[in-house]
Amino acid sequence: MTVLGNSTKSINFTPSAPSLKDELRTGKRSFKDLAVDTVTELVQFQPRNVKQSSHFKSTLSASSKISSDAFLTVHELAYMIPGFVWSITTFPDLSITCGHPFFLDTVQNASVHHLSYDTTFNLSNFYLSVLVTQLDAFTERPCLPVAFLIHERKFEATHSLLLSSINAKPSAKFTPVIVTDSEASVIKALNKVLPHWKVVSCWNHILTDIEVWLKQRHSNAQKIGIYKSTVRELLTCQSHDEYVRKYKAASGGWAKAFKDYFDSHLTNRVMTACAGYLHSVNYTGDSVTNNISESFNNILKRHLDWTEVTVDRIVLTLHQLQVFYKSQILKSLQGFGPYTQDLATHFGLYVYRFKSNSAFHPSGVGT
Repeated sequence: MTVLGNSTKSINFTPSAPSLKDELRTGKRSFKDLAVDTVTELVQFQPRNVKQSSHFKSTLSASSKISSDAFLTVHELAYMIPGFVWSITTFPDLSITCGHPFFLDTVQNASVHHLSYDTTFNLSNFYLSVLVTQLDAFTERPCLPVAFLIHERKFEATHSLLLSSINAKPSAKFTPVIVTDSEASVIKALNKVLPHWKVVSCWNHILTDIEVWLKQRHSNAQKIGIYKSTVRELLTCQSHDEYVRKYKAASGGWAKAFKDYFDSHLTNRVMTACAGYLHSVNYTGDSVTNNISESFNNILKRHLDWTEVTVDRIVLTLHQLQVFYKSQILKSLQGFGPYTQDLATHFGLYVYRFKSNSAFHPSGVGT
């Protein structure tokens, strides 16, 4: 048999088609599914083996790693998009804070009292933490990204960098309720930099942490359900007295290990998430989650086709998303949708005034 191409074995070799290479890089279909789906096509459109599939996936991962070229591009973007990139730190760890001031001004002047802060994973070899709000000024209550932190480490100092940047803005003089997943470094940063913000804990994360803790100790589904149910009852308490009463009744039936875990890790989180505390800080609901953060994270990952990206691309993508959201707000305030105003006269007048001073236009990167 004649050996063709650069094959080292006694088999014919045909280079894979570019479309197949792209498919292998993205990994949208598994190797097995791709092999079955292309079985009737020409050989160059069929994956050769698992090794080839792994190779192209690794090249994608390598291309998404932080490089000197990506650093240079981020700095160029900082100059090209005035006001969007607030700070860039590359040593000892990467930290980038960014966000258009329009959204902080919008939060301030729309009397927003509800923010959410969460960290997104699986974008690349960095994290992305996003401050998100939900605008009650519109009937649809759209979720909007306010500010971003791109970072390699999840330290208190790293989150403080973003919060300090926000606190330094003239438009940051408001007192919102901010929902978090209760990550210790985030809580410490908030308490130190923005102590006037009212920090509350997400119910879903509390209950999920309980489930994970119990599963690690091989608890069965019935026991997990009982513990989560009793904690959920505590979360619905409307007053401190009711909380103390229900806690005493519930904890009497808990195993010592769980009671120790709850008292040492969950007490503060539950007490700053129960309905009574939410009402005391003027939060309108009886329960609280950071679903608006989860919603934005999903939008972002869909926008990126669920693939890893370089740091410069994520900066540009975040800018493009804020450009889009800003255009939607301005169109809606002029009555062209997609959102409808809900007693937003003062808010609308403010945004119209701000529009003429915008540092970027909906159709481009910036001026």
